[in-house]
Amino acid sequence: VEYTGQPEENYVVTGTQLESSIVKIKAPRSQMDKIKNVVTYVDLTGRNDDFTSTTEIELLDIYGKEIDVKEKEIELENSTVKSTSTVFFKKELTIVYELPDAIDYNTLISGHSISVDKIAVVGRKAILDGIEKIELPIDLDEYRDAEDNIELKFAVNSLLAEGIYNYTSVEEIVLTINVNQQYDRLITTKVKNISISNI
Repeated sequence: VEYTGQPEENYVVTGTQLESSIVKIKAPRSQMDKIKNVVTYVDLTGRNDDFTSTTEIELLDIYGKEIDVKEKEIELENSTVKSTSTVFFKKELTIVYELPDAIDYNTLISGHSISVDKIAVVGRKAILDGIEKIELPIDLDEYRDAEDNIELKFAVNSLLAEGIYNYTSVEEIVLTINVNQQYDRLITTKVKNISISNI
């Protein structure tokens, strides 16, 4: 399947299912050897919802040029094919998270960074209209004694609600948290060694 035209703004076609993916061709051997590919063109112009269409089947040679079926004495059992295309709304969601100032009394957070701050997703517009962000579930209990930087990894698909799909190549979000250990030191001295000066 090849696509022509552009769907409505912020909409994308995520796939097209053909009613039949088999094309029976009858042709002289000399012509059969020239057939490199079989395609059908689905027009996306202005689409903003799932749709079905019936389109012509075309034969292409090794150069991607259409072969004139009638001229070359080629017969197709079916000259058209029916297809159903899925059209989703596309939206960019911001990645958000909340961190405390410290994980524990001695373990302070000094900084943090994230591998990506936005993710493009697709789904039904009615669902995505009510969603603006993806919130990372942060649990730092097991890192109370951390001495090195902490890396939290989140699978993108696990963060998405039902009916929403990742539309990027990013499969994982990595949150890096910089920590510093704070140590208490008790200094003791004899009282007689403390001098008091008038200021």
